[in-house]
Amino acid sequence: MGGLVCFSVFSSAFASGFSTSKSFLWSGSQNHFEGVGAKGNVEIFERIGNLVFGKDLSLPLYVVFNSQNKVVSPHLGRGWRLPLFESTIVPNNENSYKVNMPDGRVLFFRQSNQNKDKFIASSVWSIIRKKDSFLVKSIDGIELTYRKGRLEKIEKDGKRIFFTYQEGRLVQLADDSS
Repeated sequence: MGGLVCFSVFSSAFASGFSTSKSFLWSGSQNHFEGVGAKGNVEIFERIGNLVFGKDLSLPLYVVFNSQNKVVSPHLGRGWRLPLFESTIVPNNENSYKVNMPDGRVLFFRQSNQNKDKFIASSVWSIIRKKDSFLVKSIDGIELTYRKGRLEKIEKDGKRIFFTYQEGRLVQLADDSS
């Protein structure tokens, strides 16, 4: 069984200032009040560091806690999520999909009127449904590939990170050089 790539944990203040043109960047979820979700539940959304794959490639790492979340994370337990490791796509209904994004956001994509295999969440994100996979794309050039409902690959600017699962649990992250 492969191990997870090593990463450095930084303080929230330092991590929130992280940016480079060659990294995968997302913006975090926004709450109405610090620590309180839209429905009054306790909610924590924290960037805890970056997974560093090499000189020019890293991913932000977030943890999310919601007191109303009854789902049990295989990595952190009840109420917690480690979005990068648990990113999924699931049908919402026959004309839409729900994507648990690697940065902790949840996006809903509705079917395009012009193409039955295209789904749109916003002017930034869209999905192309393929025979055995889904390609989630941003206008910024980020591409997320999902197979069997799980995140399999992240790609941007020709750099790729691959996700390997065993028994439904993420066991390895690897870039092109691994």
